[in-house]
Amino acid sequence: MDQVNAALNANLSLLVIVMLGLLAVSFLLLVGAAWTLIPQALRTMFAIEKLADTVHTELQPTMSEAHRLIGGVMKWQDLAQQSVSGVSTKVEDVTGNISRVAVIAKKNTTIWKAGLTAGIKAYLEGKNEKDKAAGRLTDNSEGRPLTKDRGEE
Repeated sequence: MDQVNAALNANLSLLVIVMLGLLAVSFLLLVGAAWTLIPQALRTMFAIEKLADTVHTELQPTMSEAHRLIGGVMKWQDLAQQSVSGVSTKVEDVTGNISRVAVIAKKNTTIWKAGLTAGIKAYLEGKNEKDKAAGRLTDNSEGRPLTKDRGEE
């Protein structure tokens, strides 16, 4: 049994040594790859720092221009709101006037309609009475006599 343990320990020791060697090679490859990234990372950090400086120098004038622009926009907005409220008031006035005119026109139309209807009725009644007095009745659609007066009684 000791011989089996010794053989397994030797094989196990050899396996551990090979694995540690592979780990060391992998670590060296990783360090080599990282070593090429270090200059790129430094260039990126310098570019970010330069960008921050540029933004800091350009931000103040840009903010003052933006403040002036926003002030102008606010003035235009106030002017537009005043114009819209003025137009709204005028539209309400015109709407009220149109409503009043419509009511007056409706009354006048009703009055004219009643007057015209009464006039036509009076004319037709007068015509029928005149025809009756003459002794003849007329057909309303053609205006010809329905019966003739032959003088017979």
